[in-house]
Parts: sequence; C-alpha cells; structure tokens
Amino acid sequence: MATAIAKVHGPKGFFLQNGGYEYNLVLAAAALALAAAGPGAFSLEHLLKLAR
Repeated sequence: MATAIAKVHGPKGFFLQNGGYEYNLVLAAAALALAAAGPGAFSLEHLLKLAR
C-alpha cells in the first residue's frame, strides 16, 4: 500500500477528488491504530474467558 500511495497517488496530491492519497492514508492510519490497540474486549479469547 505504501508503494501504491507513493507511486500512483502521491504525484496527484493529497485530496481524493484529484486522485490523491487522502483515503489511502486514512485506511493506513486506521489499520495501525487497530493493530496498536489490540482486540481487547471484542476478542474471542475475552468472550470465552481465556484471557488471564
């Protein structure tokens, strides 16, 4: 995804209506935030009370 942002969307600028990388950047930020936060209370492990 980083290569697609840099090669395809990067030269077109930031805004999505011009073909920019705005949406891709939001998706990457959301994925990183979810990975950093972890599953927490929504995990199957927590639901089955396997977490310690």
